[in-house]
Amino acid sequence: GEKISKKQGTRGKPALNIRKLFNETHRLWLYQQTEPIVFTYNEWTGAPVEFVQKCIFIETINVSKTEVHYWKQMDVNGDLVKIHLLGEFITEKKGPPKSMNVSDLSGNDTTPFERVTLGYRDKNCTVFLLHSYDEEKGEDTKTKTTSDISSRTSGLSHCEMYIRKHRLPGKKCQTFYETRCLQDTYKPYENSCADMAKKRKSAKKVKKINKRCL
Repeated sequence: GEKISKKQGTRGKPALNIRKLFNETHRLWLYQQTEPIVFTYNEWTGAPVEFVQKCIFIETINVSKTEVHYWKQMDVNGDLVKIHLLGEFITEKKGPPKSMNVSDLSGNDTTPFERVTLGYRDKNCTVFLLHSYDEEKGEDTKTKTTSDISSRTSGLSHCEMYIRKHRLPGKKCQTFYETRCLQDTYKPYENSCADMAKKRKSAKKVKKINKRCL
């Protein structure tokens, strides 16, 4: 009989490979997620201040066999916020890695705060399933939402859906998200994100030209 490649998963489909994803895709835009995108803080301000996250993307810095360094960038109330993340790939018994432990290298605590698993991938759309280690430790009990509690009882996950080159997700990707992820959906992505990316590119070009002139 015909040999099936070890790299293939069930039913002859290619096995999900999170390392390959970061190797092949330079930038992915966060289209929707199950976690809120609006946060309110009043600890250091006295009065509540609302922070809105939008136009979030991840961008590969470098990938090795065991880990990936990448940026997570976003617009928060009009300011650009850039976070340096490290993903350490989790070895599977068979086949390539599909999960990674993620640490924030921008902060003081660099221990992994979540496990990210590649649940779905096609040409333009990717879905990550998220497992929070902070929640496991019992931290942030004040900020726990009903969806955090239901994720334990329903078997559904917190998720992030990413798109490439501002192309909207296809039906299969949406169906996977609706089937495997919690019902609360928040969209940090909007049409202006594509315009914002173009403006940043042209601004960088102008800066480069100015440096040459000096």
